[in-house]
Amino acid sequence: MQLIAQPGMSTIQLLAENLSQATSQFDASIAYATFPGYQTLTSQSTIAKLTNTKFRFIVGIDWFRSEPFALDLIGKLPGCSVKIADGEYLISSSNCQPQRTFHPKAYSIKNATPTLLVGSANLSANGLQRSVELSVATSDTGIVTAYDNWFESQWRDATPWSRIRDAYHELYTVAKSREYVTTDDDVAEAAVLRLKWVTSERLRLLRASQHLWIDVGGLHNRDMQGLPGTDLQFSQMTRVFFGYPAKIVPGNTHLLDLPLTMKNARRHNRPMVFNKSSSMDRLSLPVPAEGGWPASYDYETLLFSKTLDGSFSVKMAAERDRSNWKRLSTQYGFAIEMSRREREWGVF
Repeated sequence: MQLIAQPGMSTIQLLAENLSQATSQFDASIAYATFPGYQTLTSQSTIAKLTNTKFRFIVGIDWFRSEPFALDLIGKLPGCSVKIADGEYLISSSNCQPQRTFHPKAYSIKNATPTLLVGSANLSANGLQRSVELSVATSDTGIVTAYDNWFESQWRDATPWSRIRDAYHELYTVAKSREYVTTDDDVAEAAVLRLKWVTSERLRLLRASQHLWIDVGGLHNRDMQGLPGTDLQFSQMTRVFFGYPAKIVPGNTHLLDLPLTMKNARRHNRPMVFNKSSSMDRLSLPVPAEGGWPASYDYETLLFSKTLDGSFSVKMAAERDRSNWKRLSTQYGFAIEMSRREREWGVF
C-alpha cells in the first residue's frame, strides 16, 4: 500500500507509471472531468496509445461540474466507454441538482499487478497534479475485488454518455454563464484576481468555453525585410482557455505548446509564453505563407476552437463572422476591450 501526497508525488505520476501496453483494463469513477484534466491525463501518460486496453469511465455531472467537451474527448480514447452517474435524472432536474451526490475518485489499472488508486483526485489538472490531495494505491486482492464489484454495480445503473450527450451540451451552454458550483481547476491565486480584467466568474467562463476570438492588430515584423509577424499578444491569463492554470509566473515563462490546425494547412505545435516586456500571454503563430497558413495575420480576427483531436483549430474571420462571434460572446457575458478600443476579444 502506498500513500500519494500532493504536492510531491502526484496522482498522474502514479497513473503514468502503472499504465503500459500490458494494461488490459482501466476503470475510473470520478465526480467530474475538465478539459485541463483530460490534457494532463493524455499528455503525461501513455493512455491515448493503449489501443488494446479497455477503458471505462463513470463520471458525475452534478451541478454542471463536468465539461461536456471533456466527456467527448474521454470517449474518443481508444476502446473507451463513458457513462454518467444518474445521467437521465440529472438532465431532467433543475440545474443538474442531484438526488444523491456522486463523489468518488478512484482509478483501477489491470495488468500483471492490478492497482487501485483511491483518494481525493478528480479528473482535473489541479486534482491530478497541483492541488493538495491525498490518495492511497493498493494491490490488495480483497480491496481490488471489492472495488471491482462496486464499480460493476454502478456501471450497470449509469447512463451511457451518448444517450444524454446532446441534451447536456445544450443545458450546459446556458448554465455555464451562470454562477454554479466551480471545480478545483477554477481556483485562482489572490494576485491573479487583482489583474485588470480578471474576476473569478470570468476565469470560470474562460476555462469552460469552447471558442475564443481575438482581434490580431498589427504584429511586429519578423526581420529587417519586413516579413509578416507571428507573435500574437493576448491579455494575461488568456492562458486559462488553453488549459494553463490561473497563477502568476515570472516573465518569459514558457506556458504551453499548443497544437494548432487550420483547414488546408499543416498542423503545428506552437509555443505560448508569458512575455515579460508586455506582461501579456504571447502565442507564436505558424509562419505566414508556409504549409498552407495565411500570408499574413495582421488586422484580422482569429477564432481558436477546442477540437476532439486535442488541437486548437484556427479560423480567420470572413464577412460577418466577427460580428457573430462578438454577439455570442456578449450573450455569454464575456467580450473585452484590450486597450483604447483598438483590439477586442471574447469567448463563447
